[in-house]
Amino acid sequence: MSKTIYFCDRPTKVALVEIKDLSAEKRQAIRDLHRVEDWRNVRALLFFAIYAAGAWAAWMADHLIIQVIGSLGIVCAMVGLTVLLHEASHGLLLKRPVLNDLLGFLCGLPVLLPVSAFRTNHKGHHARRSSRATPDDVAFPRLEKARSGLGYFLAFLAKAFAFITVLPASSVIKADWKTRFQTISEYSFVITVYALLFRFFPFAGMWKLWLLPLLIGAFLTQVRAIAEHGLTTRGNVFTATRTVVSNRVVSFMMCNINYHLEHHLFPGVPWYNLPKVHELLQDECRRAGSSTYRSYTEFFLDFFKAISAGLIPNARLLSVDARRALSH
Repeated sequence: MSKTIYFCDRPTKVALVEIKDLSAEKRQAIRDLHRVEDWRNVRALLFFAIYAAGAWAAWMADHLIIQVIGSLGIVCAMVGLTVLLHEASHGLLLKRPVLNDLLGFLCGLPVLLPVSAFRTNHKGHHARRSSRATPDDVAFPRLEKARSGLGYFLAFLAKAFAFITVLPASSVIKADWKTRFQTISEYSFVITVYALLFRFFPFAGMWKLWLLPLLIGAFLTQVRAIAEHGLTTRGNVFTATRTVVSNRVVSFMMCNINYHLEHHLFPGVPWYNLPKVHELLQDECRRAGSSTYRSYTEFFLDFFKAISAGLIPNARLLSVDARRALSH
């Protein structure tokens, strides 16, 4: 595992840490946090309500500021529903698989992502970030291979909209025959729904209340993905992704997916328990030199500083506090 860290010349205190190194007490505590509680996912109803309220404000209000606030509400709802779709792909929304997938499908409908298609591709994402991954085991479009800020940005744009350009085909190709049938059926239903919506609603309304927020949401989701995986070190799960603690509002709207390191360590822990895993693993993350930031603002200031200085292969970006701790 590479120990190269941006802006940190002597990371002498970095250690190789694996899940097996956790104490028996911590393993049991985390095992208890795998429990799925169906009632927690009433948040999906909240996101749909935010979407409806935002759509009403964006379409019916006379004041421009209220329209903009309504549009932002739609975007936030889409981002939140995408995270719950992600939870459904792990089987973490509801205990009963059929109901879990049904709710996941409904969450994915506004963002054109059937749960079966998302699950098929997401399995590969976790495999590439596991302890068994190698530094060269990277995903399309290989943002980690970019050697300039421009290359990174172009790869960013390609991946931001891969959910409508690459994912449909790749999910069908990669799936087994049963999942392939489910995926094709779900995509057929999605296409039918939106064909009817475009048939009976004016394009201006669809653009304002769905398509434009969808594109903005996709862009923001990829921005979030850069914070989660950009400038990280492959080969060990404690260093292959990043947590951005942020504030309660952001964590609420993103259903704690910002605790992304903890999610990759224990993908069977539902979203509402990830902050508890974060607290349990403070010592291990510190020893491993894991990348944890206090806010997205702090991360992106460091991120742009790093890419402007030049991208370094298989090097990770740590917060300034972590870099100071490792340099002493």
